[in-house]
Amino acid sequence: MSKTKYTLLGGSAFTSVVEFGDRIKARGILSYGNASQKKFTILWRSVAIVIRQKLRDIWFYPNDIDNNLYLKEVLEN
Repeated sequence: MSKTKYTLLGGSAFTSVVEFGDRIKARGILSYGNASQKKFTILWRSVAIVIRQKLRDIWFYPNDIDNNLYLKEVLEN
């Protein structure tokens, strides 16, 4: 094993910073994805954010979530 290079063997990581107050503010990143389709670009956006060592906004409130949805599916029984 090289002393200067590392190999990712598996696992996942979630990092977040949360500010509690009158309105919760949070930023974070999930540095692991489970999508294998090459056309699934959301995964690659997350990878780019991790590489730049940045965090993305975490939407906590329903209005924030609704305003930032990529896709919504409703399953009915």
